Amino acid sequence: MSSALEEAIAHHRAGRLEAAELCYRQAREAAPHNALIAGLLGDVLQALGKDPDAETAYRGALRLDPSLAVVHMNLGLILRRQRRLGEALAALETASRRAPTLPEVQLNLGLVQYESGHADAAIAAYRAALALRPDYAEVYLNLGAAYHRQRDYGEAKAAYRAALKIQPGYAEAHYSLGVTFYDEGDLDGAAASYRRALALAPDHEGCRNNLAFVLQVLGRGAEAVELYRRGVAAGPHPATTARYLSLTSLYDPGTDLDARYRDQRKAEDRFARPLYRAVHHENVADTRRRLRIGYLSSDFRDHPVGRNIEPLLSARDRVGFEVFAYADVATPDRMTERFQAMVDTWRPIAGLSDEEVAAKIRADRVDILVVLAAHFDRNRPLVCAYRPAPVQISFHDLLTSGLEAVDYFIGDRTVLQRRPREQFTERIIRLPSIYAHAPLTNVPLTAPPSAASGRVTFGSFNNPAKVNDQVLALWAKVLTAVHGSRLLLKFRNWYLVPSLQERISVTLCGLGVGPSQIQFDGAPDLTASHLARYGGVDIALDTFPFSGSTTTFEALWMGVPVVTLAGETVASRWSSSILRVLGLDELTAETPDAYVTAASALARDGPRLAALRAALRDRICRSPLVDARLRARQIERVYRAVWRRWCACAGGKI
Repeated sequence: MSSALEEAIAHHRAGRLEAAELCYRQAREAAPHNALIAGLLGDVLQALGKDPDAETAYRGALRLDPSLAVVHMNLGLILRRQRRLGEALAALETASRRAPTLPEVQLNLGLVQYESGHADAAIAAYRAALALRPDYAEVYLNLGAAYHRQRDYGEAKAAYRAALKIQPGYAEAHYSLGVTFYDEGDLDGAAASYRRALALAPDHEGCRNNLAFVLQVLGRGAEAVELYRRGVAAGPHPATTARYLSLTSLYDPGTDLDARYRDQRKAEDRFARPLYRAVHHENVADTRRRLRIGYLSSDFRDHPVGRNIEPLLSARDRVGFEVFAYADVATPDRMTERFQAMVDTWRPIAGLSDEEVAAKIRADRVDILVVLAAHFDRNRPLVCAYRPAPVQISFHDLLTSGLEAVDYFIGDRTVLQRRPREQFTERIIRLPSIYAHAPLTNVPLTAPPSAASGRVTFGSFNNPAKVNDQVLALWAKVLTAVHGSRLLLKFRNWYLVPSLQERISVTLCGLGVGPSQIQFDGAPDLTASHLARYGGVDIALDTFPFSGSTTTFEALWMGVPVVTLAGETVASRWSSSILRVLGLDELTAETPDAYVTAASALARDGPRLAALRAALRDRICRSPLVDARLRARQIERVYRAVWRRWCACAGGKI
């Protein structure tokens, strides 16, 4: 062995990677046909983050000796990191043929199969790895993820528990077990697993945020806020956690709106302002040309925001507007495929940084960037801080972005009052109405249940996170005001969670509601069966201060009138907006007492209730709620107007 190679290996083992690289290069110059040296050089280059150079070294090693299975594997890892999954798969399959008894090869082959969307092949590879090494906890973790993707939650949990049997302190396995419990609807189990994971890994941000959300659903909002605050103070991605912290205010009737706004501006100073730069846009300031509209969202899928945007895109003016979709969609579905067909250019952005996304938008010369539901899900409001487009708009969000870089906030005349109690950094744009949804098909109407039983059933299919103690107190007044009435609660299968049932039952019964008046529904959440459950509801009771939107539309479509309490915030007035469009302002209450009166009066007036139910779907079909062309033209007029304003300012500050 040459002295340069000996020295390189010594540096490599000691972690002195730069020195090891230099020595390996010297050794390779002395022995250019030595495949082992080229492979070891590739290992060091990979550890240094020099993936292109490492790829070159690995390919050189394989030209000299194609039998080096570990080099094939390491090449596959580099290609996987670069998202060149087809090439990575080929490299790892070669490694598997060359070394079928190496469990690490099977693990990495499974990872690439999984990321390529081949869950069955991934499971086969993981099983092969476990046959070679039965105590391989990491393989069990990934095996569980593959079963989870197939929604085989039983096998997923078995795999995670096998990993924990081997390695009880495996925080990631506890976390993954929690995710599986959550997707099954076992929120108590999810919370317990997340707590175990956090005890082992206190800085696990995904676990902390997931636990906070579950606690919010279970009615423990104060604990959720505390978890989010810890993440904002010291988490690895505090800007994301700050978004989620802002969202908790939408559920809390006691939110101090001025304090929330101050917190949002502080978040802007901390996270966005350091990214602000003076930017010159090359976009041509021509008011008549075809405009490039970019939509930035994680919700191009079967999701409430996706369903609201679909009519706008399906009926868009393709001559006057070119549409780009910047989609951070982790799990595409059939609706994702429909969105891809609706837009001119589809840009997947999952895994890219905000700065990289902004660079793509700028390179596409987008004129107007529309950020959808910026505070929710995996959405990316900080992309706007880089000012990739001349005009930037917040749409379908429920509170201000808090960013000076976002120019406009779109609402309507109901959700955004003339003198809103909430503060906005954006200039307000009010449409005649904002909600849009495609008509629902193959869901027949049914007679109200009270027609047969004589017993009125109130219902709420809203997320239980919205069902706070003040909501329950008002519902109790409605139930006690209408003799013999009952309350049906449904959202996915979450109302089967024991701790959630206990909280609601104890609260309502403590306010005079009989146990027999409360019904929890955990029916499967398939669209047709979910909508059919409205056949068991006479009148829907909305939540506050976070009102319904999709749930309100679905109830009305199924002939179920909705009684809502309008508040001072955008989030509290969404149902009111839908009802106003339908000419049903009498179902919007301005005070809690008016809410009880509206619900109880309708419940007692059987003929009025029956007539209203029979007419609701026809009202919707004749309304702007399902008029895709009308909504598209309204939005496009807004785009033209804000573009003219930018042009008039000669591309300066709006």
